Amino acid sequence: MAENLFAPAPAPKTALGRYRVLGPNCGLRVSPLQLGGHVDRHGMERDDGVHVEGGNDESEEWIGEWMASRNVRDRVIIATKYTTDYKLHSLGKNEAILFGGNHKRSLHMSEMMDSLHILLEQGKVLYLGVSGRWNVMLRDFEREIIPMARQFGLALAPWDAIGSGRLLSKKQLEARLASGEKMRGQGGNVQTELERKYSEVLEEVGKEHNVDSVTAVALAYVMAKTPYVFPLVGGRKISHLHDNIRSLEIKLTPDP
Repeated sequence: MAENLFAPAPAPKTALGRYRVLGPNCGLRVSPLQLGGHVDRHGMERDDGVHVEGGNDESEEWIGEWMASRNVRDRVIIATKYTTDYKLHSLGKNEAILFGGNHKRSLHMSEMMDSLHILLEQGKVLYLGVSGRWNVMLRDFEREIIPMARQFGLALAPWDAIGSGRLLSKKQLEARLASGEKMRGQGGNVQTELERKYSEVLEEVGKEHNVDSVTAVALAYVMAKTPYVFPLVGGRKISHLHDNIRSLEIKLTPDP
């Protein structure tokens, strides 16, 4: 009896179950990935056991229904955007556990921080973070946001970390098109020259780690650049989520 009481917890089914501390100034542990809230009723099953980020009002109503149907409101970590009142109402929660603040050039930093402080005092927000577009092809985030986040101990919630799903090896691209699944973005079903070149480099890195998914390597890249990064991922199929989870097993070497 005593031996069972002090036995170590069983290993999680996947690396998604290895929770990480949200930031250097708090003790909250969360899933290493966030699942985007842009879902439909048929996509709710993807939300089980993952981190949920708010999208539009309709999505939040569906997420609220999902939490209620599974009775997991107290177990789900919610990240939402700058406007919180209607989102919290739609989600059926009184507060956001994690707040992902979008970086907007038109908004002065002091104005944004004053507004965030008010939300903290009201108890609607318990933790703050910074969100923005960031992937291996678009790296302004690394120059403009990461230094600030390190200074103030903020968590990062980048979106589009896998380049809208357009970072694919030739094999992955052929398999996707053969299945009838179209590529997202403005480029249609043909990769741009930049997407193709980056995909080839990521594929070579994947071979060094025995990983055949360019998407997983692209996601591992942003998580390797700095601590406290919790990428926002999407996907239209559960297989896409499984592919994203593979990135958590990839340990990239630091920049020289």
